[in-house]
Amino acid sequence: MKELSFLLILMGLNPSPEETKQLSCLTEAIYFEARSESKVGQLAVGNIIFNRVDHNEYPDTICDVVRQGPTHLSGHPVKNRCQFSYYCDGLPEKYTDTRAFVDAVDTSVLLQKGVRVQSLQDGLFYHADYVSPDWARIKVRIRKIGSHIFYKD
Repeated sequence: MKELSFLLILMGLNPSPEETKQLSCLTEAIYFEARSESKVGQLAVGNIIFNRVDHNEYPDTICDVVRQGPTHLSGHPVKNRCQFSYYCDGLPEKYTDTRAFVDAVDTSVLLQKGVRVQSLQDGLFYHADYVSPDWARIKVRIRKIGSHIFYKD
């Protein structure tokens, strides 16, 4: 979180501690879910997160959305059962690519300022194009951006 706070200050931003926490969760999700994507691909993944925050069937904060899923009594997520796969894949969330981290921060700030991918205004789901989850058969495909396919109910 220190790195994020430093970058936000460099960008001329001074978010509250709660805003910084939510931006940290958003940055983490974009980095681990879409760091190899174009800016539009990263915005698209973030767009889905914001759509879920705004939807009444999902949690009300970015952190709660990206960490949604069953947990063990210890509080740790059940492996491979989360809404966002990076969060419960059993691997530590460590930033190893500085450039991708800075890009994810930039994308998060754009999203926080209201930048959206118009065609995904109803989107609530996505998956990588190299997997075929069962749930995708009952959703309406919106479009493919980069290596992700986006859906709505």
